[in-house]
Amino acid sequence: MADSDPYSRHYWRLVDDPKFLEVYGDDHHYATWSRLLMIADQAWPATAHIPGTARKPSVSKLAAVGLIDLLPGGRFRMHGTDAERRKRSQQASNAAAVRWHGDSNAAADAPSMPSKAKQSIEQQSRAEQDAPDAAAMLYQRTGSFPSPKVLRWLNDLAESHGEVRLAEKINATEQGDRNLRDYLAFIQDTLRAEDHAAERAELADETRRNEEKRKPIRMLPTPIEITPEDADRIAREYMAEFGRQPA
Repeated sequence: MADSDPYSRHYWRLVDDPKFLEVYGDDHHYATWSRLLMIADQAWPATAHIPGTARKPSVSKLAAVGLIDLLPGGRFRMHGTDAERRKRSQQASNAAAVRWHGDSNAAADAPSMPSKAKQSIEQQSRAEQDAPDAAAMLYQRTGSFPSPKVLRWLNDLAESHGEVRLAEKINATEQGDRNLRDYLAFIQDTLRAEDHAAERAELADETRRNEEKRKPIRMLPTPIEITPEDADRIAREYMAEFGRQPA
């Protein structure tokens, strides 16, 4: 299809995809996924905004089953978009190679032409997919996907302390007998306490460095190496200057 007529592709095999078991049969969930797919395609390679008209229960379900990643600031990332767009880009590169070179060898060589760029994009995509997600980590810890109010709380914590650090802290902290609110409050207080301790340690290091700079510099004597002949000559000159005779 021409570049002037953009589109989003739905594969028939999604009806058997485990991630769609609770989505394909629900008109609300499936419609929300389809709409978000179009928005993600339009925004690619940037992340996309969740529209205000999107049904929150459906958005939460899509995130819970792993079809989208919820990001701070009301944004999201659609799973599979990077792979689909890379495939289209490769097909366009192959067609361009045939058009410009005009022979079958160009088409055969075309897949290898962007191999380094393709490898770099794939590595970046895998790194983004493997990056810790605080909402997903909380879901694994508690068994319930965060409500919109909790997601806003997580977003605020991620902006203050970093998404990776927040996810790792949730992963390393048992919930115990705490309810969700007390658990997140404990996570928040722990992160703040760690930041406070780090700030105090940094201040102490700076104070220590300033004190070292203010200390007087001790000049150590530099040893002088002279030969026995020079030592004897210096001694005779000294004795002669002060009216003494060498022994």
